[in-house]
Amino acid sequence: MRGFLQPKRVLCLAALALLLQPAPVLAAGEPGISLDKTALELSAGGTAALAPTVTLPEGSDLTVTWATSDAAVATVDAAGLVTAGAPGTATITATVAAGAYSAACTVTVKPAAIESSVYAIDRTTGRMKGLSKFTPTDLLYKRLNNAQADLAILASDGTPFTGTYLGTGMTLTLTVNGALKDSLKLVVDGDANGDGAISVADYTTARLDILGIKALADEYRAAADINADGQITITDYTLIRLDILGLKPIGVTDDVPEVANASVKAMLDSAMAVRGKPYVLGAEGPDAFDCSGLVHYSLTQAGYAVGRSTADTYSKNGKWPLVPVDALQPGDLLFFYSTDRPGVIGHVGIYMGDGNMIHASSSYGCVIVCPLSGWYTENLSHARRVFS
Repeated sequence: MRGFLQPKRVLCLAALALLLQPAPVLAAGEPGISLDKTALELSAGGTAALAPTVTLPEGSDLTVTWATSDAAVATVDAAGLVTAGAPGTATITATVAAGAYSAACTVTVKPAAIESSVYAIDRTTGRMKGLSKFTPTDLLYKRLNNAQADLAILASDGTPFTGTYLGTGMTLTLTVNGALKDSLKLVVDGDANGDGAISVADYTTARLDILGIKALADEYRAAADINADGQITITDYTLIRLDILGLKPIGVTDDVPEVANASVKAMLDSAMAVRGKPYVLGAEGPDAFDCSGLVHYSLTQAGYAVGRSTADTYSKNGKWPLVPVDALQPGDLLFFYSTDRPGVIGHVGIYMGDGNMIHASSSYGCVIVCPLSGWYTENLSHARRVFS
C-alpha cells in the first residue's frame, strides 16, 4: 500500500466530528489502525473505553467496526466501550477499510466478588465459613477462584497478616485494578478466640458464653456454634472438647465418599472401619496400627497384595504414579516428611476427599480422620495413586 499520491491523515475517533472542517496535512506514515490499549483487565460488570487511532489516505472511509471473540466475557459498542461480563478472556478487535486493517485488545475479566467452591460464603453476614484449624494462607488462596495477586488478608486489628495460620476475625479482601471489590470476615470452625487453633481456651470461651459470664459476638460466636443452630449450647462445647481430645475432629464427616472404583471404596471402608483403634508402632491391625500398618491393612483388605513396609519405602513405589496435590482423589496415599529426619518420609495417610484424610496418628494415639491442613500441608512431600 505504499506510493499513495494523496497526503495521508491521522484521525482519532474523538475527532470524527471535525471531519467536515479543513484538516491539517499529517506526516506520512503507514496506513492502519491502532488502539490505546492492547490489554485490559476488568472486574465483572466493569467498563472501559478503547480509543482507536486511524491512519488512512485522505478521503478513505474512516468508520471503525468493533467485534468481540466472546460476548459472554466482554461486549463492545460502536464507540469502543467495553463492558465486562463473565470471568474469562476475550479479544476485542477494531477494523477499518472493510477489514483491511485491524487492531486488537485482550480483555481479562476477573470475578467482582470472592468466590470459593470449598468454603461457604454468607453474603448476609459478610463471612466465609468452614475453615479448619491450622489453615495456612497458601491453602486458603488455592481454594479460592480469585487470583492470589488480588487478595489480601488482614489481622483482626486491620493490619496486614504476616503469620502462618488463619484465625477467626481476620478479613479477606479482593482488590481489582486498585479498587476494593469485596471483603469477608473469616470464621475458623471451633476457633472461638481467633488464634487459628482449637484448644482448651476455645471450649472455656464457649463455656463462659453458655454460663452467661462473657458473651461471644460476631464471627467468634459463629466459630463456637459448631452445629450451626444459631446458639451456643453444651452440644457445641462438647464438640469442641471432642476435637481437642482427637475423638471427633470438627468439620470431618463420618461418611465414606462415593467413588466409582470398587477397590478404592473397599480400601476406604476398611480404613474407616478401624477408626479409633489405638496407634502402636509397628502394628498392622486389626486391633492396633501405625501409619504404614494402616495402609498395608487397608490395601490387603481391598484385595491388593503388597508387602508390609515403612512409609518411606511406600513413598518410593514406582508402580504407583505420582499425583499432583491439586488433583488428589479419594484413596490416594499422602506422604509426609519426618520432623526429626530431614528429607525422610516419616508418615503416610490415605486421602478421603473434601480436604480430609484418614491415618494412624501417633499425636492423637489412634486411627483418625482429620483435615489436610496445618502440619500436614506444611510437611506434605507428595502423593501416589495405587488404583488408577
